[in-house]
Formats: sequence, structure tokens, C-alpha cells
Amino acid sequence: MLDLTGIPREELEAAVLSMAHPKIKVMRKAPNSKDIADSHKFQINPGYTNPRAKVPIPTLSIKANKDPNKVDPAIFTLRRHQMDAAIVRIMKARKTMKHQELVA
Repeated sequence: MLDLTGIPREELEAAVLSMAHPKIKVMRKAPNSKDIADSHKFQINPGYTNPRAKVPIPTLSIKANKDPNKVDPAIFTLRRHQMDAAIVRIMKARKTMKHQELVA
């Protein structure tokens, strides 16, 4: 499926596992476990019936392998500008420093 669809592995795993969810069972998975390996087999469940035209399928969250302490540089610069603006607002409200001293 991975080669045929061209979908990234993490997204494909989340989509396939949500269709093989125990409450829905649109697809069958062998062996029946929460993880996916290359040797696992999937097939459409021929016994699945639902009276609705649209079938609600719960979405599974994708596990992030990123370090939670590492911040994206674009987010860091955005936060830096927001912090600078907040500091300037506080200093203007308190009037602790003259404008010339602040700019210099």
C-alpha cells in the first residue's frame, strides 16, 4: 500500500489503523495489534455493514518523534518579536525610561 499510494508512512499507518479500529472494523488486520510491521496483512471486511451513508471513522493521532524542547527557528523569531513588543508596552506604561535611552 505504501508504494502504491505514495502517502508518507506515518500518515498511512494512522489512516489504516483508524479503519481497523475495534469499534469500526472496516478493515481486518492480521495480527491484531496496535503497531504495524511490513509483514502485517490488511483486507477489507466483507461482513461490515452500516445503515449510514457516511461512516464515522475515528482518527488516530500520529506519534511525534521530535524533541519537545527543540523549538523551530521561525517560531523562535516570532516569540522574540512578541516578547519585545510586550516589554516595550510595559515600559511605556510605567514610563521608567526615556525614548532616547530606549532607542540608543
